[in-house]
Amino acid sequence: MKARNVDTRVNFYEVILIFALGSVAGVVIEGVWSLVTLGMWEYHTALILGPFNIIYGFGAAAMALVGRYAKGLVGSFLIIGLTGALVEYLGSLFQERAFLSRSWDYSSQMGNIEGRVSLLSALAWGALGILFTRMILPPVLRLLRKIRPTRVKILAFSLLLFFAFNSLLTTLALTRWWERRGGLAAEGAIEEFLDESFSNERMRELFPNYVFTGTGSRANGFRAGISVLANVGVRVYGREREEK
Repeated sequence: MKARNVDTRVNFYEVILIFALGSVAGVVIEGVWSLVTLGMWEYHTALILGPFNIIYGFGAAAMALVGRYAKGLVGSFLIIGLTGALVEYLGSLFQERAFLSRSWDYSSQMGNIEGRVSLLSALAWGALGILFTRMILPPVLRLLRKIRPTRVKILAFSLLLFFAFNSLLTTLALTRWWERRGGLAAEGAIEEFLDESFSNERMRELFPNYVFTGTGSRANGFRAGISVLANVGVRVYGREREEK
């Protein structure tokens, strides 16, 4: 698919950059929506460091990948809307399974599926997708392709490492927030650092729509495994320094 003489087929590095841009745009979109509907700006992020709402990042990346297969305005609207809805559904499902929590619930809306996605949200994804793939993506790609490929690759890999670290830190902070609700004391340097740096009040500021669906416990293997590995790493590193 071409738009304004720009080949909108994207490579791996461009997908990473689109993901980053979409994540930032998501914070702006959510903030403007809150301002219009609630009369106040709300900061809806999904990561500890920086203004990144990654559900929009994944949505933007998915739209960039599938948009070129759509034919015509109606076809594009349907394919992109369904793609966005699928991303939102899987994001909600992952959050609830991994972190026993939810950040949105469309149960009161018509045509919703388990409250994770609804007809209205799918239509919103379709509209945003048309705007993105036809008006925003082409000039973004045109700009990126004016930059030397080596620099684009370096930037993409740097962002990939940053998002990996940011995701790990966010996972650990959410884990401790969840565990503190169950009265579990910190175990090890990592958890003590998390309690000091990301208190319940700070986490509530960062994630105002975060709703827990379970109680604190170390029974969940996904979260417990990450915490254990992090603490083991700190202890091993500390032991090696003592031996030196």
